[in-house]
Amino acid sequence: MGKPKPIVPRSDGAKPGFTGFSVTIPGIFWDRVTSHAQKVALRYKYGLMALGAEPGDKVAILSADRPEWFFADLGALSAAAVSVGIYPTSSAGQCEYVVRHSEAKVWIVDNQEQYDKVAEVRGRLPDVHNVVVIDPTGVRGIKDATVMTFDAMKARGRKLEEERPNELTERLQAIDPDDTAFIVYTSGTTGSPKGAMQAHRNFLQGAASCLDAAGTREDDEGICYLPLAHIMERVSSYSGLLLRGASGSCAESTDTLLQDLKEVSPTVFQAVPRTWEKLKAGIELRMAESTWLKRHVYAAALQTGSRWRRNESSRQKPGIQLQAARLAAEFTVLRKLRERLGLHRIRSAFSGAAPIAPEQLEECRRRFGIPIIEAYGLTETSGGVAAN
Repeated sequence: MGKPKPIVPRSDGAKPGFTGFSVTIPGIFWDRVTSHAQKVALRYKYGLMALGAEPGDKVAILSADRPEWFFADLGALSAAAVSVGIYPTSSAGQCEYVVRHSEAKVWIVDNQEQYDKVAEVRGRLPDVHNVVVIDPTGVRGIKDATVMTFDAMKARGRKLEEERPNELTERLQAIDPDDTAFIVYTSGTTGSPKGAMQAHRNFLQGAASCLDAAGTREDDEGICYLPLAHIMERVSSYSGLLLRGASGSCAESTDTLLQDLKEVSPTVFQAVPRTWEKLKAGIELRMAESTWLKRHVYAAALQTGSRWRRNESSRQKPGIQLQAARLAAEFTVLRKLRERLGLHRIRSAFSGAAPIAPEQLEECRRRFGIPIIEAYGLTETSGGVAAN
């Protein structure tokens, strides 16, 4: 590893320990562990160094959004390794490409479905030394000492900690902010996917700019449901926990998002255009099945919303009559709809990852009664570049 770098003093004068490291992702994480020990970081429903992961080694993660994704990622970064996210919808061949291209030594997978992909291609990936299965249900009869459960990996990590208690601290101290933290693979629209290397410094600076634009605060709560292998979810959910000390909740799946929204009621919410369309369609379906009176009141609220948006677009001050109509629409229709959707606490709402039609933004604004910001960014720029 070389000689550990000196600890950089904190500006707030806090004593060093796991705090006070250079500005790196795991350094900030351990800082949060110390300063926000009693605060909820992550909600959900239901030891990499011990595997020989050396500084700079790649650790591939093939999993849906779940707490163990965060644990695996932060574990790899804390060990001065590099994490590589793989989309859970990837085929075995696509997984093989990413793992080979990134030269991953450890491959962490979600469940039997994802392990089956590993089994199909591992014979062609001699550099993969260990495979870790988070949920081993259904994964049976494997006579391979290099395949283990997530719990078994953690047990080996605890044993290593007893044998070499200072190694984690030394690794953290040795990480340079300009070292590569993780690799995000692009969609490959112009050929094979490209691996964009993200350094600790540029990711944290880019993420901080996005959080500033969203006004994310310590008391905010988000919901994690988009693939963490994508830069958008990593910036929105991941960095909010680290840089702002906000709380997050992992959705059960993308299929249960509408129900999960009701249970979480996030204050910040990011979505792709398709998600906003599903929310809008859900409202339309409910109203189509409601009484004539409710449909009439809803139609009137939409008309009021359209008039209000026209005033906003032309920068005209709304008259007293329009203000009264909007207030009535808010209390009779829009607020109740937001509560049913779990959007009633939203302070910041974003659309990204793909273009959204201006008409769709307008329709969502009229129906939800909340402004939706369209953000544009690139994998290579650590997320956001511009927002309207």
